[in-house]
Amino acid sequence: MIKSINKEEKSYFNIPFACELIEKPPDYVLDKCKDFDANILNSEDLRAFREEMKIGQNNPPEYLELEKQITSSVYFVCTFKLHDYQAMSAVSFNFINDIAAECVISLGRPDDIARYSSEYSVFRLVLSSLEQIYHNGRIQQDTPDNRVCTWKKDNKMLVSFVSRYQPNGQFLGIQIRGIQAHPWGRDLDTLYIKARKYVKDIKWMTE
Repeated sequence: MIKSINKEEKSYFNIPFACELIEKPPDYVLDKCKDFDANILNSEDLRAFREEMKIGQNNPPEYLELEKQITSSVYFVCTFKLHDYQAMSAVSFNFINDIAAECVISLGRPDDIARYSSEYSVFRLVLSSLEQIYHNGRIQQDTPDNRVCTWKKDNKMLVSFVSRYQPNGQFLGIQIRGIQAHPWGRDLDTLYIKARKYVKDIKWMTE
């Protein structure tokens, strides 16, 4: 059973809480996220929202096909916390067949930006923090413009950290996907299993 958010920490959203809501129905997720002033968007609302915010305009065709399968989304802006990292971030729980198939956390500017020397230092902190939690990270993409690392939780879901350079700057995000609930779940799990580069082996991880 999901525990309610402690009132002293109700403004913080974290990955364990997000994972507990995967594969749950929209009304349940909306209720559990009420302290974040969450809103639910149906498919028409989602299309209008993406057009207004110009979201996904440069997405590849497979992402556009996935968006068509999303029937509703619970959306809110909150303070996301991961160990020492804390930032205002946008969160979306996307539902397919009335089941939460994924949670996408678009990471914002850190609250204590002065402590970070560059965007890369933020990337390193988030990456190392996720490895400390799950200990099984694998590198799936590693180019200067696009980095994707993924961890597996309880053989039920995949937690990915994405770093991507876009025309308007660097995008940092965390994607949590249910292996059974997400249309790409099994394929993503297979890609994870086949990946042979490990986060733990990154040189600076042991420095």
